[in-house]
Amino acid sequence: MRNNFFFQKNRDTLRSVVNKDFRDIIANTRAILVIYKGKIILEQYAKGITKDTQMIGWSMTKSVTSAMIGLLVGEGRLSVKDKAPVKV
Repeated sequence: MRNNFFFQKNRDTLRSVVNKDFRDIIANTRAILVIYKGKIILEQYAKGITKDTQMIGWSMTKSVTSAMIGLLVGEGRLSVKDKAPVKV
């Protein structure tokens, strides 16, 4: 029960931060998806955007790619000292 209280409190805090970001015109946030321990805990879209809307990734793509590379390096499945496994 105690964990539920903290989870709900943290989720409420996260939701308030996300709501603020969606109200910020400069941020121009269109979608946010938060996954925790393999489960979606928060999913929010701007007006006119749905889970099926295709969007350009821009910097988000770089962030996800570098996070995935970091996980692979941490697991020992990839070394940053190896040459890139691509054909030119």
